Amino acid sequence: MSAANFFENVGYLRRRRQMTVAQAASVAGVSAPSWYKYENGEQFPATSRRLDDIAAALGVSVPCLFYDKRELMRRKPA
Repeated sequence: MSAANFFENVGYLRRRRQMTVAQAASVAGVSAPSWYKYENGEQFPATSRRLDDIAAALGVSVPCLFYDKRELMRRKPA
């Protein structure tokens, strides 16, 4: 589990759910610019609650946000 996995997975999971950045950000309760920063590795969520919100928006558990991408690809989409 690593922050690098988180940054990559946020974008991968969003695209897998066929959501735009604006849609994902809205569901998670964050701004679109913050979401872009998460996907681009420029910012990490400041609180565990924010991680919960992001995971819920993407239909996964918080640990899934940190999995190796190969592991995510083996898992069935939510």
